[in-house]
Amino acid sequence: MQLNDLVAKTANWMKNSKNGVVLSSRIRLARNLENFPFPHRAGEKQLLEIAGKIRPFLKGNLALKNALVVEMDKIGSLDRDFLIERHLISPQYKTGSGRFLVIGEGETVSIMVNEEDHLRIQVLESGLQLRDCWLLMNKLDDELNESIGFAFSEDFGYLTACPTNVGTGMRASVMVHLPALSITREIHKVLPALTKLGIVVRGVYGEGSESKGNIFQVSNGATLGKQEEEIVNQMESLVKQLINYEKKAQKNLIFRQKDAFENDIWRAYGILHNSRLLSSQESTSLLSTLRLGTDLNIINLKRETINELSILTLPAHIQKIIGKSLSPQERDRARAKLIRDRLKEN
Repeated sequence: MQLNDLVAKTANWMKNSKNGVVLSSRIRLARNLENFPFPHRAGEKQLLEIAGKIRPFLKGNLALKNALVVEMDKIGSLDRDFLIERHLISPQYKTGSGRFLVIGEGETVSIMVNEEDHLRIQVLESGLQLRDCWLLMNKLDDELNESIGFAFSEDFGYLTACPTNVGTGMRASVMVHLPALSITREIHKVLPALTKLGIVVRGVYGEGSESKGNIFQVSNGATLGKQEEEIVNQMESLVKQLINYEKKAQKNLIFRQKDAFENDIWRAYGILHNSRLLSSQESTSLLSTLRLGTDLNIINLKRETINELSILTLPAHIQKIIGKSLSPQERDRARAKLIRDRLKEN
């Protein structure tokens, strides 16, 4: 499998067809090898040595059978942007010696080597599947620890480059679509309430990013003193409450302003179905409206189609699909055509 092969494939997490509010669930682990400095303090020789210790395990692991290995210093900026849009690397993951990405089949499991920590392991699934993600991650974590050995303190737990990750080193997160809460402005009450509970709310691409298309990343905060299962249970409970808040806001919209609400949804469909030029920002906003219309059975579209379009219409994906670098206007033209074609197929 080559990096370009991912363009035409639908990742497992995009295949969500059950829950309209929770788009995906992710468990991420930060792990570091014993007796090595953290990547930001390691020299080139040490980074290469760390990578060398990790590679043999990755080749022999069943969950990573037929995995794609991407050497970060051998790809260009377009490919890096593509991987960011795909939620496979962080925006901070740079090129350099000893840095490589491992992508399992279906993009369920991926591992960044020598990012902020020696290993950033990710399990990503569709909908609300935090527990399933955690169970798979547990198995991977145990196998890695047995093979490599992680930096661990009896007092603090797993040692990580960032103090907020010390303890379990685990981040449980969900990507949620909250359009009704945004429209009714109740989002300004709900998100601060989550923050007070120690929950971190970020944009689509994590730390430092902003929300786009009414999509937010919601995750646990500091992990010191907590057990992994406790974190998963807390997150599942909070997310279910969040789903209820969004569903209630949706019902209120229909009850109070049904005609205007349905008009917005069909207007969004009309623009997407007929436009010849569409910016990334505009298409993201319109697809959010269309997703809401689909969830409420106002418009008959497959959720998977909207999931795919939300990713395929991003700047790097558009250029990978076309096969060359494009100017902003060329991207807008290609994006509009892709959306028109997909909506006709649906």
